[in-house]
Amino acid sequence: MNTGMNERNQRNPESGRQSATGNFLIFHLNGVGFAVATGAVKEIVPLAALTPVEGVLPFIIGMLNLRGKVVPVMDLNVRFGHHRKPLHSSNRIIFLENEDCVMGMVVTEVSDVLEINASDVQPVTSHMRNLETCGHLLTGEARLNERIIFILNLDNLIWNANFPEENFSDSSENHAAEEPGFLLDANEEERELLKQRSIALAQSLIDEDKTQLDAVGLIEYGNEIFGIDLKNVREFTEIKDLVPVPGTPPHILGNMNLRGEILTVVDIFGFLNISSPEHKGLDNAVVLKYEEFPLGIAVENFQGLVYLAPSKIKSSITETDLGSESLFKGTFAIQEKLISILDLEAILKQEGLAVPGDA
Repeated sequence: MNTGMNERNQRNPESGRQSATGNFLIFHLNGVGFAVATGAVKEIVPLAALTPVEGVLPFIIGMLNLRGKVVPVMDLNVRFGHHRKPLHSSNRIIFLENEDCVMGMVVTEVSDVLEINASDVQPVTSHMRNLETCGHLLTGEARLNERIIFILNLDNLIWNANFPEENFSDSSENHAAEEPGFLLDANEEERELLKQRSIALAQSLIDEDKTQLDAVGLIEYGNEIFGIDLKNVREFTEIKDLVPVPGTPPHILGNMNLRGEILTVVDIFGFLNISSPEHKGLDNAVVLKYEEFPLGIAVENFQGLVYLAPSKIKSSITETDLGSESLFKGTFAIQEKLISILDLEAILKQEGLAVPGDA
């Protein structure tokens, strides 16, 4: 497995190398924020049942059939030299892709998609544990307001890494002595859920060429998951220090400072009367490229992204309690759950929405 990756990357040494400027997927591992370039992300899915294998490196915790392709999955916690910790059904697997090579890594949660500029990045400091042994796995750290985000170096982490010669810390022997597979803190019901997720992920797509697929972000609102086309999305961000704007309708939640820009945050779901008794609070925003103004769409959580073949998106949907079908581009299914894709352009043209820039 490793030899194939190394030989291929020797032919193309720049494969998988991340620029310090661009859009990055932000995720967390044990409370620490990390970033990976969105262009390297194939898919994000909830943790599924993995098949353990013998004789692999200590951080490879199993294999997964991802739509007909057997993919190794790493425990990123162990990759950074820490002891293995139990995983939960709430964990996420981020699948990274470089040409024909795919690798999954287990993380605690996925939170945002942010634009990171080179001016925001500096060399990694001593804030991170095990810096001496794992510093080469990082490109640098980005300081975004009060947040410190460590940017992964995918070349050293996966693609061009010479794994056998690396020092996996003094605890590597303990990892190697553990039983193969991952430690799971789950009851029988959750184990069955992971098994069903694994079965669903094994189903093949008609077209695996990502350049011909549609990138769809998954957002949560009112205990429901919706899809949004990422073509008009600039980033995902946390809502902080929101200032109400006097005299505006209730769906205009207020303005916030987003790295020097004034971002107006709108509750389009409330405007469309999409609500739920289990409403958790709108703590995040989808930042759109809207005319000359940045516009934030308030959501509860960012759940990840998927790449879909056009044939997987059904162009017509049935009438629902969520509003007119003209406000949706279509639907697709994930693990037998139907997801509606919002038509943001149509929604923003709705009379009475009164978004910035309207006359």
